[in-house]
Amino acid sequence: MPWNSGLKKLHKLLAELYRTEDRARMAVTFAGLDTSQITFHSAAQPNWFNILEEAEGLGMVDALIRQACDDYPNRCDELSQAYGEYLGQLRTDSSQQASTSGLPAPLLGKSIQKKVNERISDQETIWGQLQRWLGLFFQILGVPDAALKRYERALELAEQVGDVRLQGETLRAMGTVYRAQGDYPGARVAFERALAIFEQFLPPDHPNLRAVHGDLESLIKIPDGD
Repeated sequence: MPWNSGLKKLHKLLAELYRTEDRARMAVTFAGLDTSQITFHSAAQPNWFNILEEAEGLGMVDALIRQACDDYPNRCDELSQAYGEYLGQLRTDSSQQASTSGLPAPLLGKSIQKKVNERISDQETIWGQLQRWLGLFFQILGVPDAALKRYERALELAEQVGDVRLQGETLRAMGTVYRAQGDYPGARVAFERALAIFEQFLPPDHPNLRAVHGDLESLIKIPDGD
């Protein structure tokens, strides 16, 4: 397992958050990992080394981060940043492997590179969902600038991996922030983009479509100049 800087940060954070074996077992169970495949210790550091070894091998690091964010929402920003660093290093490591393997890029893509890229794509989708969750968290706290920053990052990741549902949901969330700030033209653009995306794959009576139509109707009586 590549213990890159992001994974090391996650190890440190998780060991700090879940100091006891019982708490670690509970988090692992809720995240969907099999505790029988992990050797637990009374100390947090070796516990989380073994847990992350297992999660990395199964491609389930994201599940641990989601669980930690549920348990400690005030630390989710730190966790998501470390997770993003981990994903970025995975991509860097895979590129370096391609340049040093001596294999032609197409051949490498059929073997290792394809598997690595698929895993990174899946993980980046999860990270985008985490960023949207963080945006909602900051929006509820009444910190719109922080919320928009997270929503923008979620949208960027959703566009990178082609997750149209996440794009639509994020754009609608951004529209609600703009509307609350009094930026009605910005809200209208975000809602219209969300609507155009949802119409591509949702049935006409879907709740998400009805919600965006309602968002746009709430702006009808508000002139663009306001």
